[in-house]
Amino acid sequence: MFSDYREEAKLGSDAVPTLTVIAEHWADKARSFVEQHAPKSAIEVLGGHLMFWEHDEKFNQIVEKFIPA
Repeated sequence: MFSDYREEAKLGSDAVPTLTVIAEHWADKARSFVEQHAPKSAIEVLGGHLMFWEHDEKFNQIVEKFIPA
């Protein structure tokens, strides 16, 4: 709660392919935050808190498209 990992997020997105899936209700703020702090992260917007459960087929399609074959 008191840690700031913004620099690590940027370094991580520079070094490792990163996918960030954000909830629709946070899309505007979260997209801006991710673009600023993990600029090389791929971003997808989907559903709400449990998007992997609520939209399992779409979520799996997003992950499968992101992961190289």
